[in-house]
Amino acid sequence: MKLALIYVGTLFAVATLAVLIGASPTQAHWGPSGIESMKFAVGMCLIAAFVAAIPALMGAALRSSQTPMLCLAGTVIRLLVTGMLAMGYQTFFTVHLRSFLFWLLIAYLAFLAVETGFSVYIVRRRWSPSPTGRQPGADAAR
Repeated sequence: MKLALIYVGTLFAVATLAVLIGASPTQAHWGPSGIESMKFAVGMCLIAAFVAAIPALMGAALRSSQTPMLCLAGTVIRLLVTGMLAMGYQTFFTVHLRSFLFWLLIAYLAFLAVETGFSVYIVRRRWSPSPTGRQPGADAAR
């Protein structure tokens, strides 16, 4: 539960930081429509990151042998959800395309870094060597 709160808090912090840092340059370069597109891009990536966190956190909670695959599944889910939300937004709304695509890329990469860090932590926590030097599942081989 503690890991889930840290994960969600980190995602919110990255989204807030991206909007705070990027608002002024975006306003100066693309105007109010650029700001709106920036917020939608960061919001879409945040939603996709929340959805993608579910399999990784399940792997951490269950501590199963499928933990690495669950973390990888989260990455694939995030890619697909981001793509679907971006296509829907471009189809049904008026978009400042340059601002939207720029911030979609920035936010996607920022959340990818966060997700990768947490996935590596989760997998390492599950697959770390024991104090006796044996790997998980080594007793089954004997």
